[in-house]
Amino acid sequence: MLEMTKPIRGKGKVVVGDSGFCVREGVVECHKRGVWFQAYVKKRGNWPRGVPGASIDMYFDDMELGHCESLVAEHGNVPFLIHCCRDSKYVSKIMSTHGMLETVQDHPTWRKIDGSWKSFKYMEPFSHYARAKHWVDDVNNRRHNPIGLEEVWGTKWWAMRQFTFLCSVAEVNAVQSRARGKNEVAEPQLQFCRELARQMIENTLDDPPTSEVAPIRRQPRTNADHALKKRAAFEGEWDLDRRKFKKVTTDYVRLKCRECGKGCRTYCLCYPGRPLCVGCFALHANEV
Repeated sequence: MLEMTKPIRGKGKVVVGDSGFCVREGVVECHKRGVWFQAYVKKRGNWPRGVPGASIDMYFDDMELGHCESLVAEHGNVPFLIHCCRDSKYVSKIMSTHGMLETVQDHPTWRKIDGSWKSFKYMEPFSHYARAKHWVDDVNNRRHNPIGLEEVWGTKWWAMRQFTFLCSVAEVNAVQSRARGKNEVAEPQLQFCRELARQMIENTLDDPPTSEVAPIRRQPRTNADHALKKRAAFEGEWDLDRRKFKKVTTDYVRLKCRECGKGCRTYCLCYPGRPLCVGCFALHANEV
Protein backbone atom coordinates (compact mmCIF):
# COMPACT_ATOMS: atom_id res chain seq x y z
CA MET A 1 0.00 0.00 0.00
CA LEU A 2 2.74 2.44 0.94
CA GLU A 3 4.80 1.72 -2.17
CA MET A 4 1.80 1.88 -4.51
CA THR A 5 0.71 5.27 -3.17
CA LYS A 6 4.21 6.74 -3.09
CA PRO A 7 3.75 9.00 -6.17
CA ILE A 8 0.68 10.74 -4.67
CA ARG A 9 1.87 11.29 -1.12
CA GLY A 10 0.96 14.66 0.32
CA LYS A 11 -1.55 15.43 -2.44
CA GLY A 12 -4.73 14.57 -0.52
CA LYS A 13 -5.91 12.00 -3.07
CA VAL A 14 -8.60 9.43 -2.22
CA VAL A 15 -7.51 5.84 -2.89
CA VAL A 16 -10.07 3.03 -2.91
CA GLY A 17 -8.90 -0.50 -2.17
CA ASP A 18 -10.57 -3.89 -2.20
CA SER A 19 -10.79 -6.16 0.82
CA GLY A 20 -7.26 -7.45 0.21
CA PHE A 21 -5.94 -4.02 1.25
CA CYS A 22 -7.98 -3.82 4.44
CA VAL A 23 -5.08 -3.57 6.89
CA ARG A 24 -5.49 -1.15 9.76
CA GLU A 25 -1.79 -0.33 9.99
CA GLY A 26 -1.56 0.34 6.25
CA VAL A 27 -4.57 2.65 6.21
CA VAL A 28 -3.17 4.63 9.14
CA GLU A 29 0.33 4.87 7.65
CA CYS A 30 -1.11 6.14 4.36
CA HIS A 31 -2.97 8.80 6.33
CA LYS A 32 0.29 9.92 7.96
CA ARG A 33 1.77 10.39 4.47
CA GLY A 34 -1.07 12.51 3.14
CA VAL A 35 -3.06 9.80 1.31
CA TRP A 36 -6.75 9.19 2.09
CA PHE A 37 -7.03 5.42 1.81
CA GLN A 38 -10.25 3.44 2.22
CA ALA A 39 -10.60 -0.33 1.99
CA TYR A 40 -13.62 -2.60 1.87
CA VAL A 41 -13.97 -4.92 4.86
CA LYS A 42 -14.58 -8.66 4.43
CA LYS A 43 -14.29 -11.58 6.79
CA ARG A 44 -11.56 -13.99 5.66
CA GLY A 45 -11.65 -16.58 8.39
CA ASN A 46 -11.36 -13.73 10.88
CA TRP A 47 -12.29 -10.08 10.76
CA PRO A 48 -9.42 -7.65 10.07
CA ARG A 49 -7.73 -6.17 13.12
CA GLY A 50 -9.65 -3.25 14.53
CA VAL A 51 -13.01 -4.28 13.02
CA PRO A 52 -15.58 -5.76 15.45
CA GLY A 53 -17.53 -7.28 12.58
CA ALA A 54 -19.79 -9.56 14.62
CA SER A 55 -20.87 -6.74 16.93
CA ILE A 56 -21.57 -4.46 13.98
CA ASP A 57 -23.70 -7.09 12.24
CA MET A 58 -25.69 -7.64 15.42
CA TYR A 59 -26.20 -3.89 15.89
CA PHE A 60 -27.48 -3.42 12.31
CA ASP A 61 -29.71 -6.51 12.38
CA ASP A 62 -32.98 -4.56 12.65
CA MET A 63 -31.95 -1.44 10.73
CA GLU A 64 -33.72 -0.41 7.54
CA LEU A 65 -32.18 -0.69 4.08
CA GLY A 66 -29.55 1.98 3.43
CA HIS A 67 -29.09 3.02 7.07
CA CYS A 68 -25.48 4.15 7.69
CA GLU A 69 -23.38 4.84 10.76
CA SER A 70 -19.67 5.20 11.47
CA LEU A 71 -17.66 3.59 14.25
CA VAL A 72 -14.75 5.74 15.46
CA ALA A 73 -11.65 3.85 16.62
CA GLU A 74 -7.99 4.69 17.16
CA HIS A 75 -4.63 3.13 16.38
CA GLY A 76 -1.29 4.69 17.28
CA ASN A 77 -2.98 7.93 18.35
CA VAL A 78 -4.49 8.22 14.86
CA PRO A 79 -8.29 7.98 14.66
CA PHE A 80 -9.82 5.88 11.91
CA LEU A 81 -13.40 5.09 10.91
CA ILE A 82 -15.44 2.01 10.13
CA HIS A 83 -18.27 3.19 7.87
CA CYS A 84 -21.22 0.78 7.94
CA CYS A 85 -24.25 0.54 5.67
CA ARG A 86 -27.20 -1.83 5.94
CA ASP A 87 -27.62 -3.72 2.67
CA SER A 88 -30.23 -6.30 1.71
CA LYS A 89 -28.42 -9.41 3.00
CA TYR A 90 -25.38 -8.07 4.83
CA VAL A 91 -23.78 -4.99 6.35
CA SER A 92 -21.21 -3.26 4.14
CA LYS A 93 -18.16 -1.97 5.99
CA ILE A 94 -15.36 0.33 4.87
CA MET A 95 -12.24 1.20 6.87
CA SER A 96 -10.80 4.66 6.26
CA THR A 97 -9.41 7.78 7.89
CA HIS A 98 -11.70 10.13 5.98
CA GLY A 99 -15.22 10.44 4.63
CA MET A 100 -18.54 11.77 5.85
CA LEU A 101 -21.94 10.11 5.83
CA GLU A 102 -23.39 12.51 3.31
CA THR A 103 -25.89 11.27 0.74
CA VAL A 104 -24.70 11.34 -2.87
CA GLN A 105 -27.83 12.48 -4.67
CA ASP A 106 -26.78 11.31 -8.13
CA HIS A 107 -25.82 7.77 -7.09
CA PRO A 108 -28.90 5.63 -6.30
CA THR A 109 -28.90 1.84 -6.12
CA TRP A 110 -31.61 -0.82 -6.16
CA ARG A 111 -32.16 -4.06 -4.25
CA LYS A 112 -34.81 -6.77 -4.68
CA ILE A 113 -36.32 -7.65 -1.29
CA ASP A 114 -39.23 -10.09 -0.92
CA GLY A 115 -40.06 -9.84 -4.61
CA SER A 116 -40.20 -6.03 -4.74
CA TRP A 117 -37.55 -3.50 -5.70
CA LYS A 118 -36.36 -0.94 -3.19
CA SER A 119 -33.83 1.81 -3.66
CA PHE A 120 -31.58 4.01 -1.54
CA LYS A 121 -28.81 6.46 -2.26
CA TYR A 122 -25.21 5.72 -1.40
CA MET A 123 -23.35 7.65 1.23
CA GLU A 124 -20.02 9.20 0.20
CA PRO A 125 -17.59 6.37 1.20
CA PHE A 126 -19.78 3.67 -0.36
CA SER A 127 -20.29 5.76 -3.49
CA HIS A 128 -16.51 5.96 -3.93
CA TYR A 129 -16.19 2.21 -3.55
CA ALA A 130 -19.10 1.35 -5.87
CA ARG A 131 -17.81 3.61 -8.65
CA ALA A 132 -14.25 2.36 -8.32
CA LYS A 133 -15.42 -1.26 -8.32
CA HIS A 134 -17.27 -0.71 -11.58
CA TRP A 135 -14.18 0.86 -13.15
CA VAL A 136 -12.18 -2.27 -12.35
CA ASP A 137 -15.00 -4.53 -13.56
CA ASP A 138 -15.25 -2.58 -16.81
CA VAL A 139 -11.53 -3.06 -17.47
CA ASN A 140 -11.76 -6.80 -16.77
CA ASN A 141 -14.82 -7.18 -18.99
CA ARG A 142 -13.18 -5.36 -21.90
CA ARG A 143 -9.91 -7.26 -21.72
CA HIS A 144 -11.77 -10.58 -21.85
CA ASN A 145 -14.29 -9.56 -24.50
CA PRO A 146 -14.35 -11.07 -27.02
CA ILE A 147 -10.86 -12.62 -26.92
CA GLY A 148 -8.75 -12.65 -23.79
CA LEU A 149 -5.01 -12.34 -24.40
CA GLU A 150 -4.28 -14.75 -21.54
CA GLU A 151 -6.50 -17.39 -23.13
CA VAL A 152 -4.88 -17.40 -26.58
CA TRP A 153 -1.24 -16.97 -25.56
CA GLY A 154 0.59 -20.23 -26.18
CA THR A 155 2.39 -20.51 -22.84
CA LYS A 156 1.28 -21.01 -19.26
CA TRP A 157 4.55 -19.90 -17.72
CA TRP A 158 3.76 -17.75 -14.68
CA ALA A 159 5.97 -14.82 -15.69
CA MET A 160 4.46 -14.75 -19.18
CA ARG A 161 0.94 -14.85 -17.79
CA GLN A 162 1.73 -11.78 -15.71
CA PHE A 163 3.09 -10.12 -18.82
CA THR A 164 -0.07 -10.88 -20.80
CA PHE A 165 -2.16 -9.41 -17.98
CA LEU A 166 -0.19 -6.17 -18.08
CA CYS A 167 -0.43 -6.02 -21.88
CA SER A 168 -4.18 -6.56 -21.91
CA VAL A 169 -4.77 -3.96 -19.19
CA ALA A 170 -2.58 -1.48 -21.08
CA GLU A 171 -4.67 -2.06 -24.23
CA VAL A 172 -7.92 -1.38 -22.38
CA ASN A 173 -6.52 1.73 -20.69
CA ALA A 174 -5.33 3.03 -24.07
CA VAL A 175 -8.79 2.61 -25.61
CA GLN A 176 -10.61 4.22 -22.72
CA SER A 177 -8.11 7.07 -22.33
CA ARG A 178 -8.37 7.97 -26.00
CA ALA A 179 -12.16 7.87 -25.86
CA ARG A 180 -12.16 10.06 -22.75
CA GLY A 181 -9.78 12.54 -24.36
CA LYS A 182 -11.90 12.82 -27.51
CA ASN A 183 -15.17 12.75 -25.55
CA GLU A 184 -16.34 9.80 -27.64
CA VAL A 185 -17.63 6.29 -27.03
CA ALA A 186 -14.81 3.74 -26.70
CA GLU A 187 -14.38 1.63 -29.82
CA PRO A 188 -14.72 -2.18 -29.63
CA GLN A 189 -11.67 -3.78 -28.07
CA LEU A 190 -11.18 -6.24 -30.95
CA GLN A 191 -11.13 -3.40 -33.47
CA PHE A 192 -8.42 -1.63 -31.49
CA CYS A 193 -6.36 -4.84 -31.19
CA ARG A 194 -6.52 -5.41 -34.95
CA GLU A 195 -5.37 -1.87 -35.69
CA LEU A 196 -2.61 -2.15 -33.09
CA ALA A 197 -1.40 -5.45 -34.60
CA ARG A 198 -1.38 -3.96 -38.11
CA GLN A 199 0.67 -0.96 -37.03
CA MET A 200 3.12 -3.19 -35.15
CA ILE A 201 3.63 -5.34 -38.28
CA GLU A 202 4.00 -2.31 -40.55
CA ASN A 203 6.22 -0.38 -38.17
CA THR A 204 9.15 1.73 -39.31
CA LEU A 205 11.61 0.72 -36.59
CA ASP A 206 14.05 -0.84 -39.10
CA ASP A 207 14.07 2.14 -41.45
CA PRO A 208 17.43 3.94 -41.61
CA PRO A 209 17.46 6.94 -39.33
CA THR A 210 17.18 10.29 -41.01
CA SER A 211 18.58 13.35 -39.37
CA GLU A 212 16.45 16.41 -39.46
CA VAL A 213 18.10 19.31 -41.23
CA ALA A 214 17.83 22.49 -39.26
CA PRO A 215 16.37 25.36 -41.26
CA ILE A 216 18.88 27.89 -42.47
CA ARG A 217 18.59 31.17 -40.69
CA ARG A 218 19.26 33.84 -43.23
CA GLN A 219 21.12 36.88 -42.02
CA PRO A 220 19.63 40.17 -43.10
CA ARG A 221 21.66 41.61 -45.93
CA THR A 222 23.32 44.92 -45.29
CA ASN A 223 24.50 47.56 -47.66
CA ALA A 224 26.62 49.23 -45.02
CA ASP A 225 29.99 50.50 -46.19
CA HIS A 226 33.18 49.36 -44.52
CA ALA A 227 34.12 52.26 -42.35
CA LEU A 228 36.08 52.47 -39.13
CA LYS A 229 33.88 53.62 -36.25
CA LYS A 230 34.52 54.24 -32.56
CA ARG A 231 32.20 53.41 -29.68
CA ALA A 232 30.89 56.34 -27.69
CA ALA A 233 31.46 56.83 -23.99
CA PHE A 234 29.78 54.37 -21.61
CA GLU A 235 29.23 51.80 -24.40
CA GLY A 236 30.37 48.20 -24.01
CA GLU A 237 29.80 45.00 -26.00
CA TRP A 238 27.33 44.69 -28.83
CA ASP A 239 23.87 43.35 -27.85
CA LEU A 240 22.71 40.99 -30.60
CA ASP A 241 19.12 40.88 -29.37
CA ARG A 242 18.61 44.61 -29.00
CA ARG A 243 20.92 45.53 -31.91
CA LYS A 244 22.80 48.17 -29.99
CA PHE A 245 25.73 48.55 -27.61
CA LYS A 246 25.26 47.66 -23.95
CA LYS A 247 25.49 50.45 -21.41
CA VAL A 248 28.38 50.22 -18.91
CA THR A 249 29.54 52.29 -15.94
CA THR A 250 33.05 52.88 -17.31
CA ASP A 251 33.35 55.76 -19.72
CA TYR A 252 35.84 54.30 -22.22
CA VAL A 253 35.89 50.50 -22.28
CA ARG A 254 38.50 48.78 -24.43
CA LEU A 255 37.61 45.40 -25.93
CA LYS A 256 40.02 42.88 -27.44
CA CYS A 257 40.45 43.02 -31.20
CA ARG A 258 39.06 39.86 -32.77
CA GLU A 259 42.20 39.43 -34.89
CA CYS A 260 45.22 40.43 -32.83
CA GLY A 261 43.81 40.74 -29.30
CA LYS A 262 44.89 44.34 -28.84
CA GLY A 263 42.62 46.54 -26.73
CA CYS A 264 40.59 48.96 -28.82
CA ARG A 265 37.34 50.91 -29.03
CA THR A 266 36.98 50.75 -32.81
CA TYR A 267 34.92 48.49 -35.04
CA CYS A 268 33.80 48.14 -38.65
CA LEU A 269 30.48 49.58 -39.67
CA CYS A 270 29.51 46.29 -41.39
CA TYR A 271 29.50 44.39 -38.07
CA PRO A 272 29.53 46.44 -34.84
CA GLY A 273 29.81 43.29 -32.72
CA ARG A 274 33.35 42.60 -33.95
CA PRO A 275 35.98 44.89 -32.37
CA LEU A 276 38.85 45.70 -34.76
CA CYS A 277 41.92 47.81 -34.22
CA VAL A 278 43.10 50.25 -36.90
CA GLY A 279 45.64 47.84 -38.41
CA CYS A 280 43.28 44.84 -38.52
CA PHE A 281 40.52 47.04 -39.98
CA ALA A 282 42.79 47.89 -42.91
CA LEU A 283 43.38 44.19 -43.61
CA HIS A 284 39.65 43.52 -43.27
CA ALA A 285 38.75 46.27 -45.74
CA ASN A 286 41.29 45.01 -48.29
CA GLU A 287 39.96 41.42 -48.06
CA VAL A 288 36.41 42.55 -48.73
